[in-house]
Amino acid sequence: MPCRKCKGEEATKPYCSKCVALFVSTIKNKGPALQAAAIDFARRGEQSYLDGNVVYSDQAKGADANHGSAFGFRASSKVFTLLTPGTASISIEKFISPIGSTRTVCECKTFMLAVYYNAIRTVLEDLHPQLFDLVFDKLTLTPDPGDDVRLKGFFTIKSIAFSQEFLVRAGDWLYVANPSVTYSEVNIQVTGGKGQSGAAGGWNLVCVSTVPNKYLGLGLTDLSATAPKEQSLSAILDYMYQEGKTKEVVTKDEWGVKPRARSGSLDLKDEKTDQKRLVHLTEQKKRPRLYQLSASLLAETVADSLR
Repeated sequence: MPCRKCKGEEATKPYCSKCVALFVSTIKNKGPALQAAAIDFARRGEQSYLDGNVVYSDQAKGADANHGSAFGFRASSKVFTLLTPGTASISIEKFISPIGSTRTVCECKTFMLAVYYNAIRTVLEDLHPQLFDLVFDKLTLTPDPGDDVRLKGFFTIKSIAFSQEFLVRAGDWLYVANPSVTYSEVNIQVTGGKGQSGAAGGWNLVCVSTVPNKYLGLGLTDLSATAPKEQSLSAILDYMYQEGKTKEVVTKDEWGVKPRARSGSLDLKDEKTDQKRLVHLTEQKKRPRLYQLSASLLAETVADSLR
C-alpha cells in the first residue's frame, strides 16, 4: 500500500521509511513546542473546570463519582480506556475541553495525562493528521503510579528536593505530596477493588512560568474566579496544609469554607504556616517528582510504534 503521507513509496506499515525518518528528526526539535502546548492545555483544562465542564470525582454522584466519565473513553475505577481505536485524537481533545452535554469527571493525575497527551497530539498532527491516532491507538489514562513505567517512553522522571525547584522548567509536570497528616497516598486498585486514586495525597501541577515559578493544577482556582489562578509552590503547599488542618480541627460549616477542589484560598483564623515546616512534612512523605517531556524520547517511541 502507498505511504499515507507521501503517497509515493510502497510501505508495509502506514508510512514509508523515509517519512518515518522525517517524523523522527522533526520531533526531536519540538521540545519548546511541546512545553508551550502543555502550558496552553493546562490553562484550557482549568478554564473547563471553572466552566463546570471538568470536575473532580468527589464532586460527582453515582457511577461518575466511583468510576469517572469522559467522551470517547470507557471509565472504570477512574481508569480511562479508549472505546474505539483510531479515535484517540478527538477523545483526548474533548477530555480537556468537553462540549455539549458530555463532561469529564476525573482525578488530577488523569487530567494531567490528558494535558500532555494533547501537547503530543498537536505536534504529531502537524506532521500528519493520522499520526497521533496510529501511535496511541490503545490510549489509556490511569491514576496508578505504576503507569510511570510507560510514561518513561516520553518523559524523563526523577525525584527532586524543594531546594532544586530551579530545575523545573515552564511546561514541566511536578507532583507534590500533601504536607497535611490528614491525607495519605492510597494507590488505586485498577481491578475494581475498594482503593482510592490518592488525589488527596498530593497535587499534580504544570509549571506555567518561571522566575518566579508559577503553577496550575486541576481545581486550585476558586470556582468564583473567571480565569485560572497561577500560584507559587509555597502557596499551593500552604493551601493543601490548611485544607487538611481545617478537616482535622473543625468542620467546614464552622469556618464557612468549601470542600476540596472548590477553593484555592482556604485560611484558618490568624494561623500562619512555616514554609520550612511544610517542606519538611512534605518531603517526609515523598520528595517532589519531576516529569519533563522529552522530544528525543517521544521521537524514539513514535519510531518504535511505526516500525
